[in-house]
Amino acid sequence: MCAFLLAKPAVKHDVAGSSAEKIIIIDASASMLASYNQETRFERAVFEAKSLAESTLDKGGEVTLILADDSADFIVERIGADKKLEVSTAFDDLLKGEGTCTYGSADIDGAIVLAESITVANPLAEVLLFTGKKYLNPGGVTVVDVARPEEWNVAIHNVRATMDEGYYTYAVDIACYGMDKQVQVNCYIEIDEYTDPVQMGKVVKLNDDIVHTIEFKTGAADNVKDRVSEFTSVRISVQENDSFQEDNSFVLYGGMKPTLKIQYYSAKPNTFFSAAFMIVASSLSSRWDIDIDEVRGDSPAAISGYDFYVYEDKAPATLPKDGVVFLVNPSALPADVEARLSEPKTGEKFTLAPGVPHELMNFINFGNIIVSNYRAINIGGQSDFEPIMYCAGEPVFVAKNTPDSKIAIMSFSVNYSDISMQWEFPGLIYNMFEFYLPSTFTKYVFNVNESITLKARGTNLKIKGVNLEQNISETPYTMILKKVGTYTTTQDTLLMRDVRESFYVKVPDDESNIKIVIDVLQNSVIKTIVSDTFDDLLLYFAIVLVTLLFAEWWLQSRTRI
Repeated sequence: MCAFLLAKPAVKHDVAGSSAEKIIIIDASASMLASYNQETRFERAVFEAKSLAESTLDKGGEVTLILADDSADFIVERIGADKKLEVSTAFDDLLKGEGTCTYGSADIDGAIVLAESITVANPLAEVLLFTGKKYLNPGGVTVVDVARPEEWNVAIHNVRATMDEGYYTYAVDIACYGMDKQVQVNCYIEIDEYTDPVQMGKVVKLNDDIVHTIEFKTGAADNVKDRVSEFTSVRISVQENDSFQEDNSFVLYGGMKPTLKIQYYSAKPNTFFSAAFMIVASSLSSRWDIDIDEVRGDSPAAISGYDFYVYEDKAPATLPKDGVVFLVNPSALPADVEARLSEPKTGEKFTLAPGVPHELMNFINFGNIIVSNYRAINIGGQSDFEPIMYCAGEPVFVAKNTPDSKIAIMSFSVNYSDISMQWEFPGLIYNMFEFYLPSTFTKYVFNVNESITLKARGTNLKIKGVNLEQNISETPYTMILKKVGTYTTTQDTLLMRDVRESFYVKVPDDESNIKIVIDVLQNSVIKTIVSDTFDDLLLYFAIVLVTLLFAEWWLQSRTRI
């Protein structure tokens, strides 16, 4: 027993470390706007996190606050009790005005990375995430659930329009989260300013947090006036007093495609241009309704009223002012064009070579194109024209794109070149549409926090939306969409004034699902620090030894008796 005492006996076991430092992450995603009793999850999170922060500071600890909105950032970083007022003010500021919550998804991954930068300095700091989402595996993060079981939400996720025997059918993706409920879904279709809108409705039972798809088939309407073959907008809505109102309606645009009018004028029309226009019209059919007029040389060519003019072999005396002009193998240029043509030059074979890099030449292999007859284009030193193709070292394709003049000149004939036999020819025509007549935007539905690139066909491009009104002077222009709702662009093209187009910005689908359960908190490598501790057994062995000593003394005393 004495030998045991000299060995200092002890039992080793693990114990989790602890610290007074708290790293608080507040989820500021759209789902945090879900409310119960007129209090949102975000407000609840701020109040509870503020209480924790003040308690931590009162105990002499430190507090870090990270706001995880569309881009996570520190609000306060490692502040102690001497700056308690600053911490309290920071929490209060989160609820001022319209609040700090985004209508999109939160950058939780970025917030975890910021938190880890603090745990490097103090591995014992506790990381807490205040959120309404459930995580099955949160890693080393303490998840504080601020959701309420009574919350529920009807969400219209998406609306799609398809043609069925010449009439539109609208498919609606809709769900109810947190409750099984029967709801009335309304469909309001705007045709144009001269036609009465079409109204339809349908009752649907939503259950089990499942996305259901319902359809409004206008072609099946009993009234012929309710059969829709084109539309300016479709509004799908539900009238429900749920916990989150921002996804109770959805607006679809794009049911009336803009028309592009093209004039192809030629003394000797060929099938090459017709085929190229058909290919391009098909590939752009989802964005444009392309109308092509073919004019032969014995008829007068128009110089107004079109978006795109092609003059082959013979150019007009003066250029049109209201559209894009493509001059192909002209014998002479209009007087108002600041360029001149040389005499024809012939040869057995000339291979084209590239000029300045240009969007018109995207995906075009110049080595595939051979020319046997051309005129050199002299554009001078002060011209806005850019030389794009060369033949024998001389420009044979030039382009100009200014707000009031959009011109391309190709000074060789398709009949004296193999370009018409190559895929590069329809590719060139497609590039001209994309460069001179770009779609203002490429789709009609975006998520909040998604970026959009706007392009202009003309001048004075404006965009107006929720808390937004902006003039855009240079395009392409990229912006981040921050609010739910309709956005409308307005511009003056060469042909028309006040051309209006609209698109809709919606809540991301996962944010509408306010009962979502996420498997893993991504990028969370925060670990609970575990240290060793020893429970000393010296006292216990000493008690046993003394007990044995008393037992021996008692036995010895009995022996004497």
